[in-house]
Amino acid sequence: MRQDDHRFTAPVPGRVSCRFEDDGTLLSIAFDNGLGNILDRALVRDLSKVMSRASQTPAKVIVLEGLGADFSYGTGIASLRPQDLSELVQSFHNLIRSIVQLSRPLLAVVRGRCLGGGLDVVAFAHRVFVSPDARLGHPGIRVGTCPPVASLALPHRIGEVAAENLIRTGRILCASEAHDLHLADEVAEDPAAAARSYARACLLPLSSCALSFAVFAARHRRHHRLLDDLDALERTDLDELRRARGAFAGTFAPFAQPGQPFDWESKTARAGPWLN
Repeated sequence: MRQDDHRFTAPVPGRVSCRFEDDGTLLSIAFDNGLGNILDRALVRDLSKVMSRASQTPAKVIVLEGLGADFSYGTGIASLRPQDLSELVQSFHNLIRSIVQLSRPLLAVVRGRCLGGGLDVVAFAHRVFVSPDARLGHPGIRVGTCPPVASLALPHRIGEVAAENLIRTGRILCASEAHDLHLADEVAEDPAAAARSYARACLLPLSSCALSFAVFAARHRRHHRLLDDLDALERTDLDELRRARGAFAGTFAPFAQPGQPFDWESKTARAGPWLN
């Protein structure tokens, strides 16, 4: 079967690219949004469209990769105007819903920083491949925001105690620490190649129908509950974000530039030795 037979076009060529490999059985989705790969409203909408259509293709496996030096610094909420928060939060939650509803194994390829909303996305992957320089965390609490998606996803992936510690301290993990916590499954010099090697050895030889059902069955109950909880949290999250954004504006706004990734590891953002 020819690769061209399964090609579909990403909503915004250049920002999100899609490519079929291995005779159409592996779908590679890569996004590139410039410095920090910020998950802004446009990119989030594009990724949601691609993820929603991915299960309709013949691909058995999906590989998601953030291009450039960093997977993603997150959604950039810190530099948003209060009136823009609602649309971004709802769009981002729709992206998470589209990922949760995938009926294909999702492999995430992470280089550099994977923070905030970037970690939210990765937490739902079935297997995570990171480079040695990867740093993963959810530092939103450092500027007074809470991570509703992470609070639902991380406990299932790394356990409640470890998840609560990451969320309430905003600690950023190096690759080996993330691997020890099972937040990352493999540390590799070339995580993209490692993801494809794993797919070819362990997933692509399997029946497409059986693999799809296994993905659905293994997480069905947890994902059904998560979607309900996400709906409930979304109703309260916006008010909390608006209050936090107001506090942020007074303390950190001079250090945040619209459209630029906030330096979570700066002296200002760290704010105290307990965040080391």
